[in-house]
Amino acid sequence: MILWLMIRFFRYFQNLLFEANYKEVLISSSLIIFFLFINFFALTNLIYSSRGMLTLNNLKDEIALNTKELQKIKNDNATIETKIKNIVEFKDSDLVDQTIREYLGYAQEDDYIIKLN
Repeated sequence: MILWLMIRFFRYFQNLLFEANYKEVLISSSLIIFFLFINFFALTNLIYSSRGMLTLNNLKDEIALNTKELQKIKNDNATIETKIKNIVEFKDSDLVDQTIREYLGYAQEDDYIIKLN
């Protein structure tokens, strides 16, 4: 729409140059410069603003990274949930034994403890 208006004004401006009416030439050239400024402003905002194309690309990359991280966290969460379920239901006695040893610091009678300085 704006481009069409600019072309229309440019053609009108060409016709005025041949007639050499100073006032109309000045008004037309002012309008052309104004529309060029508006187009430049709109284009720079489209590309470089906080909602521009560059920001959109950065956000898409960030969304992709966050999606991968979320999937990794969900997988880790599912693994931990399975371990917790097995501990609560005492299905895996080795896991229960390992957990007790790690968090409470217990050892069996036949375990050897080697202390290093």
